[in-house]
Amino acid sequence: MKLFGAKEPTEMDRVMENIRQVEAEIQQKIFQLGQAYYTDHRANDYGDGKYVPLIDQINKLDLNRNGFYKNKLRLEGQMMCENCRALIPYGSTFCNVCGKRADVRQAGEPAGGNVSSAVVTGSAADSSLAADAGNAAEMGTAAASFPGAGVRTCMGCGAVLEPDSMFCTSCGQKVEA
Repeated sequence: MKLFGAKEPTEMDRVMENIRQVEAEIQQKIFQLGQAYYTDHRANDYGDGKYVPLIDQINKLDLNRNGFYKNKLRLEGQMMCENCRALIPYGSTFCNVCGKRADVRQAGEPAGGNVSSAVVTGSAADSSLAADAGNAAEMGTAAASFPGAGVRTCMGCGAVLEPDSMFCTSCGQKVEA
């Protein structure tokens, strides 16, 4: 059935469409090749020196993108744990997924490190953490005083916990189930 104004594609139209499809596939494969080369050589193992400026530019753009992404998360009230890459509440001192300091990548740990390897003690080592824990304890006590609120608090510092937290975001202590 033919619609008004619609014409059947000619053989030339079909050939041109085939050419466009093959050219698009070629461009996609060239892109994939470049992406694989960049991935393999972005850590300053450039092989042939003619790629150095381009890889440096891409690395700088990647840093900019990461900064913009962190800004986006901040505006959404979130941040990313530098250790395990989990999204956590903005301003958390410790990650509620892996228990490590949220703002520092642990030495020797790759991004997305093993959650089960997190060893955390409940003690606040420095005075700023102790002050944060005291403030959080006051908040936790106030929140827990409402009957039926169902608010979980940290046993170490009293901070209010997210419902699915495995670690306290204020002091880093493992949350007891």
